Amino acid sequence: MREMTSNFKHEIVWQVKTGDEPIYSTPIVARFSNGQRVVIYQSWDWYLYVRKVETGELLWRYLFGAPNYGRAQAADVNGDGKIEIFGASHDGHVYCLDEKGERMWFHSNLYYREGSGQVTSANEWGITDSTKHWAANSFLRTDSNHAELAIVSGTGAGQSRKISGVEPDVIWIAEAFDTVPDATSTYEIHPFHESDVYYQHAGQLVEEADAWYLYTTSFDNQCVKLKASTGELIWKFSSLEQNEPFPAIVDIDGDGKLECLFNSIDEHVYCLDAETGKLKWHNHAGFGIDCFGSYADMDDDGMLEYIINGRGGRTLYLDGVTGETKYKSTDWSVWATSETNSRATVFDYEPGKKAVVFGGLAGFVYCLDSQANTIWRTYLAANMRGSTTVLDINSDGHDEILVPDMMGTLTILAKHGKELGQVHVKGGIEGTPLAGDLDGDGKIEVLLSSLDGYVSMIRFN
Repeated sequence: MREMTSNFKHEIVWQVKTGDEPIYSTPIVARFSNGQRVVIYQSWDWYLYVRKVETGELLWRYLFGAPNYGRAQAADVNGDGKIEIFGASHDGHVYCLDEKGERMWFHSNLYYREGSGQVTSANEWGITDSTKHWAANSFLRTDSNHAELAIVSGTGAGQSRKISGVEPDVIWIAEAFDTVPDATSTYEIHPFHESDVYYQHAGQLVEEADAWYLYTTSFDNQCVKLKASTGELIWKFSSLEQNEPFPAIVDIDGDGKLECLFNSIDEHVYCLDAETGKLKWHNHAGFGIDCFGSYADMDDDGMLEYIINGRGGRTLYLDGVTGETKYKSTDWSVWATSETNSRATVFDYEPGKKAVVFGGLAGFVYCLDSQANTIWRTYLAANMRGSTTVLDINSDGHDEILVPDMMGTLTILAKHGKELGQVHVKGGIEGTPLAGDLDGDGKIEVLLSSLDGYVSMIRFN
């Protein structure tokens, strides 16, 4: 049995050891059609797990084809009265499962989905495949580590060339073919990095006027919109590097229509029209971004700002209409500490005043005001990858801040930065704690997943 201690009053409802592999996943809670509340999470041991919230009892697990990292999703997306569960894996697929754990459909990454075919025609500098409609920037990267086009059969078989450009049905190459392929030739497109096929998170489910949709990003550089009931691909958009965070779907510019915003390692934030996938704006942050964005009307001007952290160690508030950087952290202590992998959590700092709070890899927790100025910071000694959670966990009428870290500590702070207590586990906490009245008993529970393979449910009093 692992140890768990705290000077903040709580009880352990249950804890289960999934296996010897770590759990990076942020758990979610859903309700089955029979009324059973369930907790759903993914594990590095290749399984997605479904357990009873009240007891931790395993209901079923689903085996993917590789390790699983991120957050699942769940909702009744086809109107049959039963929820569907969405998971993602490093095997390169997003899966839709029913309440019994049976697969309903799966969606594949760019390379598996569009990375092979028959040559329609060619010249010495590229091939055409008239059956394809590749998105702009597919298979390309900012560092020139582009994917490779390989002719695998027919005329010109055995040749491999780095891709230099992409048009809707044309692949251009950096070095001319020795033998020009023809219509007898087949090809494959091979990623530069093995990880370019990975999916991290299932994505973001959204109920729109006509149907439920799943917006998801991948290490294949793409953001895609899928019809959640069938897996039908609605649109696709390619950045120029891997995309880890799942998108935010919100009317960010106040035009009455939804936008899809996602952050990329190519140092950009992209804002797309959620209906069409067309680019509305992008912001060059100047650093790679592999944590999630937040949004709120921070400065009370009636318009939303989009808030990001990233590898540059700075926090940016972007104008929701134009995408321009509106405010950015100026305190040297924030950006001098390098990477910030946790999302900036928005909360009410004082009546009528919003703030954001987040942790960083250097061991500090920061609280910034409505214009990204530092209100306070506190040093917790361990790096933080999971995002903070803000809620009143002990029902005393005051919000607390839950801060997970990679040393296995969940620190509880008052919203003005004072430390109130800690919960310690043996494994580091990389996922974001899920907190709320999870089992319907009127009390606050927190679900923690950790790198020692445990999932724990804690009730605070």
